Amino acid sequence: MAVRLDPQEEEVALLHHAAGNLAGRRVLEIGSGAGRLTWRYARDAAHVTALDPDREAVEQARQGCPSDLQGRVELLHGSILNIDPSTLRGGYDLAIYSWSL
Repeated sequence: MAVRLDPQEEEVALLHHAAGNLAGRRVLEIGSGAGRLTWRYARDAAHVTALDPDREAVEQARQGCPSDLQGRVELLHGSILNIDPSTLRGGYDLAIYSWSL
């Protein structure tokens, strides 16, 4: 039996409630994994930089990135604790770190 996370879409609703409108905003997602949450909010943002220390999860995210999000979602392997700041181009309006603490 497959486990379905957040079947009522409460996680995304709470994200939008806390963050407000994502339209035109640049988002840094820390601990993005394979994109489970990323794909659910990225269409609303101007650009997403998704970062995860698990190389396999980042590769899964790259392979699973919906075609309409390619170019708007940047997927990086690394930890926020030791990433080269020049890798994180530009500023961000919002940082998300769901399930990463």
